[in-house]
Amino acid sequence: MMTLSQSPGSQIANAHNTSESANIPGSRPLRILFLIDELEALHGGSEQQVIQLTQLLKRSGEHVELAILRGTEWLTEEESGCPIYFCKLDSISSTFGIWGLCKLSRWIRARKFDVVQTMFWEANLIGPPLAKISGVPIVLGSRRNLNYWMSRRVACLQRLSNLFATRLVANSQAVRKVVAQQEKISKDRIDVLYNGIDCAFFAPSPELRAQTRISFGIGADAFVAGCIATFRPVKGLDVLVRAAAIVKQSCANVCFLFVGDGPELPAMQKLSAQLGVGGCCIFAGAHRDVLPFLSASDIGVLPSHSEGFSNSLLEYMATGLPVIATDVGGNRETAEETALLVPPNDPQALANAILSLISSPDLRERLGRGARSRVRSQFDLETAGNRLHRYFRNLAARKRLV
Repeated sequence: MMTLSQSPGSQIANAHNTSESANIPGSRPLRILFLIDELEALHGGSEQQVIQLTQLLKRSGEHVELAILRGTEWLTEEESGCPIYFCKLDSISSTFGIWGLCKLSRWIRARKFDVVQTMFWEANLIGPPLAKISGVPIVLGSRRNLNYWMSRRVACLQRLSNLFATRLVANSQAVRKVVAQQEKISKDRIDVLYNGIDCAFFAPSPELRAQTRISFGIGADAFVAGCIATFRPVKGLDVLVRAAAIVKQSCANVCFLFVGDGPELPAMQKLSAQLGVGGCCIFAGAHRDVLPFLSASDIGVLPSHSEGFSNSLLEYMATGLPVIATDVGGNRETAEETALLVPPNDPQALANAILSLISSPDLRERLGRGARSRVRSQFDLETAGNRLHRYFRNLAARKRLV
């Protein structure tokens, strides 16, 4: 699911490109634990990445397990592809929570893990010292966004926790830069591993395009701008709704297809009605399989205020959609010249970009073709999985674990 980038000053990145010791026949499987907060559902990009990580490393022959601090008891081992330990820690500050952490530490020590990688904010905070206390040789912290949510208090606590981490893993150079500054950690301790995607799965389908349009009452000749996102303020969906109102003034036969769910959904539905575009804004809800909606779209739009490394952007590109994205976080790294980048929180700029693609089939074709070519060459899942495996193996080799 990830590919290792050339991070300046990254010793592990350099080792990755020069060492083949990771693939020595007969070497024992690494025992790897992913420690996470919780999963609300498998619709979100970060949630899907957790599952892909476990499955990719298991496919590479490693022994992978998943520990979840709270909730998520709907998740089965069949879906995750690995054994799951449910910690049932609703609060880590209570007496029961402290007892639960002690129990988790004993469990980690008994399982003799070689690597613990933490994901999401609470696991990133408590996981590194817990893993070190439990005798784990390699402890990795994950950073998957620009820390837009992080308070000064949490940042201070995270700096202390980072002292127990072997390395941090960011999903873009943009995230690496922000984390180094905010958490006061050397860039040399942060590796960049980009997300990967199954390009074969995201092949566009004319049949799905027709079926999805029919099921949502979208005309065959309508121009559809698709947006796949969780309905949270950081995703900037209100900006897209406002841009839709501007576009609608110049182009009548246009539709905006929103795929996702979240706390901001009712507000976006209300806003679209207030701006007079309720009829051309379709809110399809959350779906695990987004390919039908990508196939039904003519362009993909990403209006976020902040992004680490967007899975939706990868999905748009893999499907061959021309993309409009805000110039934030890792979006420029991902798309380079294959997308139209606009300033965040600027409905007029977003509307202008949409109108430019509506009026230029040649530009749409060029951007879509370039996007699909780039994602195949840089972010394909199979290649990314091999590189991820070698990354873990090189870490283990440096610690003389294999």
